Formats: sequence, structure tokens, C-alpha cells
Amino acid sequence: MNVINFHLTNLCNYKCTYCFGKFPDKTQLTFEQACAVVDNIARCFSKNGITDGRINLAGGEPLLCPYLEELIDYINAYGIKVSVITNGSLLTEEIIKGWKDKVYCIGLSIDTALVEINVAIGRCCNNKTISTKQLIRLTQAIHRNGIKLKINTVVSKLNMNEDMTELYKRLKPDRLKLLQMEIVDGVNDCAKNLSISNRAFDKFCERHKNCCGDTIPEYSDDMENSYLMINPQGEFQVNNKGEYKIYGSCLEKELTEMLDDAEISEERFNARYGKGSKTEIVTTKICIFGGHPTWINGIKERLVNARFFKDSDLHSLDIIRNAEEIWIQSNAISHSFYGKVLDAARVNGIPVRYFVYAGTKKCLEQIKFKKSS
Repeated sequence: MNVINFHLTNLCNYKCTYCFGKFPDKTQLTFEQACAVVDNIARCFSKNGITDGRINLAGGEPLLCPYLEELIDYINAYGIKVSVITNGSLLTEEIIKGWKDKVYCIGLSIDTALVEINVAIGRCCNNKTISTKQLIRLTQAIHRNGIKLKINTVVSKLNMNEDMTELYKRLKPDRLKLLQMEIVDGVNDCAKNLSISNRAFDKFCERHKNCCGDTIPEYSDDMENSYLMINPQGEFQVNNKGEYKIYGSCLEKELTEMLDDAEISEERFNARYGKGSKTEIVTTKICIFGGHPTWINGIKERLVNARFFKDSDLHSLDIIRNAEEIWIQSNAISHSFYGKVLDAARVNGIPVRYFVYAGTKKCLEQIKFKKSS
């Protein structure tokens, strides 16, 4: 697992209501302590034979960290890649130029193209938000200096009906990550009223699927047990079932040990960072109909982009239209519902496959065989 998210600070000049990067302890590591955390990460990468490791510097707003530039240099000295996630409001063309050959990727958090929605989200300072002109200048500078550009968009009730196609195409991201708003207990649960359904999120993703060659949808539960986070106090924590679980301090305990203790989903991690191998099913868009609850729980961990449907539960045909394949487990599906599924598949021109086994392992092997043949 080669990407560690180091949240340097709890400080931010914005007050996004559904931000998950909030921490109860307002203290912050010294530069020396932050370097010790990097040392720990470097040891972890070395011990596990990871040669393409990356440290993702986040916040809060990382540009408010007083030693950000020095820490970037310190990480570079290890030969570890650096990426920075920022709201962009404090970023300048001069800073970007200084990051050439130092920062591998800059991630911009952009949830809307509209001022009023930014203000409603809290993505502003004194009701002032970053303008489209500013974003275009910044992204042009990012491209000009050979730095990868990623855009993160959190989708909630405030922006789920917006069409951001024009903005995305003008900014030209190398990767576009669309995130269904997630609630973490004790962090952003005050924003529960802004949560959206999978159906609403799917519609937003469908609207923007052609805005970037590398567009990744991330459902609210995809981050669970897959986002490796070090908080501003140097503690390693993971989102486990909707709440943060702390496994220890990187100033006192080896990260390798804490990773061993943590309940990390390798499949979800690989799906988040595009590391799925040809032998693993992590990105195929599949709709699965039928199957008993125990079977579904056993297979869904390996099929992170699959959508499961109980008998007589079609949800929305929009989901089926987006699928690459439809799979049917015939031991738990009624004849009438089976007919409706076939009709929907035929109308949308989607191939239908059938599981011929009852066990999860054999069913996964069957899907792998179909994809490789």
C-alpha cells in the first residue's frame, strides 16, 4: 500500500460543512516531529519493498502549515513522491513554479462552479471564494510546470444537479475523482441532511463521465478501510465503519506494525488508487441480481464497483445503463423479476452472464475468466 495521507494541520481558511479532514485536537506537530513521521513512512516503504511510494500532504489546508516547503524537500530527499491536496485559494503561480520537479501531483478540491453554492457549502472565506479565472490560471501553471492535476469533487444535495462539464474541460485534469459525500461520526455528522442516494450520485457521475480520460467515482463507503491517514498529531487512523479508529502514534510506534493491526481492505485501496492488477476485479462496472445475503457479503469485497439488487428491487434503470455486464445468481431471484432484468438488459444492449456456482471463490474466478477471455 504505497500512498499515505499525511494531514499536516487542522487549520483551514474555509469552513466546508461536510469536510472529513477535521480533528478534535488543535495541536500541530513541529517540523522535527513531522520529519520523524516521514522517517517512519520511509521505513515502512523500505521494509515492504515499495519503490513507488507517495506521501499525500493534506489538511485542513496544507498551505497554512508553516514548514510545508521544507517538508516537501525532506520527503524528496528520500525519493518518495509528494502530492498536495488544497482548496487552491492560497496557491499561486509562483508556488507552483517552485514545486516543479518536487511535487508529483496537485489535487484541487472543487465542488461547484457557482459562487452561491460555494458559500452554501462553506467553501469560502468571508463569503469570498476562488473564481473560475483564478482556477484556470492555476491549472494552466500546473500543466506548464509538468505537475499532474487531480480534481476532487464532493457530491451532496447542494451540487448534485449541477453540470460542471464546461469547467472540468477548461481545467483539463489528469484525473477526476467524484466522491459521494460521506459522514464520519463525530467529524461531519452535522451535515447528514446533505447526504444523497446512490442513484443521485450515479446521475452526477453519468453527467460527467466524459469530462476526463481518468474519471473515478467513489461511493460513500469506498473510503472505509482504504484511506490511510496520519492526523496532525502524528497518529495513524483509518475510517472504520463510519468512524475514525486510531492505531497509535507514528512518533512512538512503527507504521508497519500499525498497518498490520488495522483492518485495511486491499481491494478498496487498489480501486481508489488505480492499482488493480489484471487478475483482480476491482473496477469493472457490474450489476448483480439475486444471491443470498451471506453470498453477497462474501463477494462484494472483491467487486468494489458492483451494484447488488435484491429480488424485485430495480432501483433505477440509470444504474443498469452504466453497467458493462449484468450477472445473475439464479438461486435467489423470482421468475417475474428475472424477466424484468432480461428486458432491461436487452433494451440497453448489456450482456447477461450467469453464475454456475454457489461459492464466492468460484463465482469470482468465473468473472475473472470471462473478463480475460
